[in-house]
Amino acid sequence: MTATQSAYIHLCATADVPIFMQNWWLDAVCTEGWSMVLSHNEKGDIEAALAFAKRQKWGLKTLSEPVLTPFCGVWWRQKTFKNHYEKISYQKKHLKKLIEQLPSAHRYSFRLQTTLTDWQPFYWAGWRQETRYTYRLTIENLATVFDNFSGNTKRNIRKAAQYFTIQSDSNFDKFLEINNLTYKRQHISQPILLPIWQAVERVLSEKNCRKLFFAQNTEGGLEAAIYVIFDNQTAYYLAGGATDAGRSGGAMHGLLARAIAEAAAAGCTVFDFEGSMLQGVEPFFRGFGGALTPYFRVYKYANKLLEHLFL
Repeated sequence: MTATQSAYIHLCATADVPIFMQNWWLDAVCTEGWSMVLSHNEKGDIEAALAFAKRQKWGLKTLSEPVLTPFCGVWWRQKTFKNHYEKISYQKKHLKKLIEQLPSAHRYSFRLQTTLTDWQPFYWAGWRQETRYTYRLTIENLATVFDNFSGNTKRNIRKAAQYFTIQSDSNFDKFLEINNLTYKRQHISQPILLPIWQAVERVLSEKNCRKLFFAQNTEGGLEAAIYVIFDNQTAYYLAGGATDAGRSGGAMHGLLARAIAEAAAAGCTVFDFEGSMLQGVEPFFRGFGGALTPYFRVYKYANKLLEHLFL
């Protein structure tokens, strides 16, 4: 283990590092290894960090966020600034240092967390960006949260209460069976390899930062399931699935309503739906009343030929 790796692992253990940047999360989801770059101050303290997965395809190297990981992100040390100018200058300085330290690769593609709203240092380094969206729901006042659900969402939650029993369970195999239905319906293979799913379940279960919710019919049959993970402040909808009966009966609406309530009870202040950019899926998340929140994917290719190759 290098000194940089050791320093980053210590940072993850002692600072408020988001769950998707934790070293143990990266160990679980990065089958080809992961690394990080760090920016220090004059005293040698870490001020910013950027972690990423390393991948090889056709002999070409890619640096990106790992699978099952909504953002790669930048961790910043929490600081108090005299004014807005000082804060922006600080972030630009350390983001520039992180970018300059990235190892050589044929392709770079990072989805950045929603709180990083300034991608100019990437632009100045020759990168490009696309704006993507998620829905983030503030859940500190549940009465207000439920009042802001759309009419269709409320109807489906009531429907789910009639047809299904919603409960929390730890049966991961049951969840995966239902999750696989999503891909079978589209006639595609499950994109997440089983060993990765198993590694994620193992570490999240050990650290007690995940919950599985299931919808059962009146005969005890499983009709839908979702997988939710959380850190100190935010709960994230990671994955789910439903049978045809579960979909038509509003089971997914009922499951998410239960997950939101339990996340609030556990002390989370935000529920992030990790919203899809698919036009057919977006209205489902929109119905829960969260704020449409942009985030950036920044990317760069070593040359134009490689850009066409990866498209």
